[in-house]
Order: sequence, then C-alpha cells, then structure tokens
Amino acid sequence: MSNKKSIIQQLQHEALNSEISVSDLLRKAKVIAVKLDLKEFLGWIEKELNGYEEVKTQEELPVYRILVGQTKAWNPFHGWLPIFFEDLKIANLLSKRGVGQPIGELDGIAKSKLEGPLFIDFSQENKRQIIKAIGHTTDVKFMVSKNAVVGILDAVRNIILDWSLKLEKEGILGKELSFSQEECEKVHKSPITYNIGRIEKFAGTIGSISGNAKVNIHQVNAESKEELQNLIDQIKKYAPQIGLENGVQKDIEDNLIELDAEIKLEKPRESRVKNLLSSIKTILKGATGNVVAQGIIIGIEKFIG
Repeated sequence: MSNKKSIIQQLQHEALNSEISVSDLLRKAKVIAVKLDLKEFLGWIEKELNGYEEVKTQEELPVYRILVGQTKAWNPFHGWLPIFFEDLKIANLLSKRGVGQPIGELDGIAKSKLEGPLFIDFSQENKRQIIKAIGHTTDVKFMVSKNAVVGILDAVRNIILDWSLKLEKEGILGKELSFSQEECEKVHKSPITYNIGRIEKFAGTIGSISGNAKVNIHQVNAESKEELQNLIDQIKKYAPQIGLENGVQKDIEDNLIELDAEIKLEKPRESRVKNLLSSIKTILKGATGNVVAQGIIIGIEKFIG
C-alpha cells in the first residue's frame, strides 16, 4: 500500500505549515474545486485570489475582511493623532474598513519587515466629510496594524483546512491530482457546505471598498510639511497688507526666513518651529482689529494651539 498522501491530505498538511503561503493553498484548493465541480467554493477561491473587484460596499464582504482600526488626522508636530467622534454611530462606522485586495498582495504585506501601522486611504468624498467635521484642512487616513492583515490570511487558511477535513470525512480523498467517478458523485449527493463567514451589516457605509480601500504597505511617515509651508506662504503674501511699521514687518520677515530654513531640514526641530510661529503671533497681536492679522493668527494657532 502506498504511503503517498492524497491531494486532500497534502492540502491539510500544507494548511498546517505557516511557511506555505495562503496564495499557494488557494491555488491547490482551486484544482480540487474544479475537479469536483464545486462551483460555489470555486467562486470564493477566485475572489480571494483575484480580489473582490465587483464588490462595491463593505456589507458584501466576508466578515474576516472587515478590519478594525482607527481614523487619524495628521498633526505637523505630533504626527498622526486619533479622531474622536461624539456620535457613536459615526465612530463605529469609522472604526471599520473593508479590504478587497487579492490575497497575494496581503501575503506580501504580512511577510514584509515593515514596522509601524499600515494605512487605508479614504475616498475623496469621505475625506472631505471627515475634514469638515474636524474643522480644518489636514490629511486623514484609516490606520490598521499588520496583525489585522495576518488575521485575514489566518481566516482563509482555516477555511481551507476545515473544508479539506470535511471532504476527507465524507471519504473524498483523491489520488494524486484525480478523483474517482464515485467521489465526484458522492460530493454532490452529500454537498460539502461551509459558511465562509456571516456578512456584517452596517447602519451605513464609508465609501466603496474597491479602488482606494487598499492596505498600503508603505509606512506612513511624519515628514510631510506641506501644510506648514502653505501657512508660511500665506503669511508672506498677506502680512505686508497689514500696514505694520517697517521694523516690525522686518521682524516677521526674519522669522519667516528662519522658518523656511528650518522646515527644509530632514528633521525640523519642533521647539524651534513653535518658537518662530509664536514670535510672529505675538507681533501680530499688536495689530488689534486687523482682519488680515487675525486670520494669520488663527492659522498659526492650528499649529501651536
């Protein structure tokens, strides 16, 4: 009697081996599903391999592909900070995002040596709504840990293992890459059913899951200074309109020169930037009642509080 494992037993053995990628497991499971003509399970395999491209909302995804994380906003001095919403319904919606990426991409992310959070971009409309709620323009992203991605892979691996065990229990093992006529008939007389996962219903959805709803392998960095540069440009443009004395105007210009130089450094000093902005704010406070001065002060306070 041959000791060679059947294809079903091979699949079980590989599902228990964390060194075997989930993509490879799905491809082997696809061979089995095609040969046994298991169309429903084959459909799920195809979606996992190629991505849930035709799925338009989170509600249509398997529950294991709904990731829990945090919506965060960019602060130029403190990095990415969590956003807190008083409305619990909105807070709940913004704590979950569906991911429809092909399993191969998620495999690559999980195996990367990247440290720190991963992120998912919001659609432009969702971003606009969140920024409006925050009250000032900045960048917002949905942050998840690498463990969230690993969770998707583990869920798929477990589904494949459970499915293969059910096939074996029904006496469907196969020989090398083939199944007997009896096995093919048996699998359809006593259908091997498996619930891929309940679909979670939300009280609403946060945009489509296709296109922009992808876990990004690139680490979100804290090097972006675009917003601060915009503020400096606005001060340069409008400060001369305030009508300050020449000496006072020159003080502002000197501070702006130093600010420009500081933010061009690879790692700007937070304390230095705050001090320079505070100095400009103090100067402008002398222009009591001036609308332009007050507008600049408000812009500065978004950075320094």
